[in-house]
Amino acid sequence: MQVTDRSGWPSTLPLRCSATIPAGAVLDTMALQNEPSLEARGIMRSMEHKSYKGYKMPSWPVRINRKPPTVKASPILGEHTAEVLS
Repeated sequence: MQVTDRSGWPSTLPLRCSATIPAGAVLDTMALQNEPSLEARGIMRSMEHKSYKGYKMPSWPVRINRKPPTVKASPILGEHTAEVLS
């Protein structure tokens, strides 16, 4: 099985669409993280976490009243144990 080189997909997309073939880009994880349009629209967001500084993660793409959702980092292991057990 031969793996197709994906570097040429942008040039072939208009041809496929004009032939009424449903087509679109399938991006891998690194391509998604580095896609400028996703970051500009607030879908990929930079997060801060106590254990992992400055990482990107996908946010919820649906907007209610044109406002982005509140996204916060998950707690670290054991962070709320004392509160839960007291």
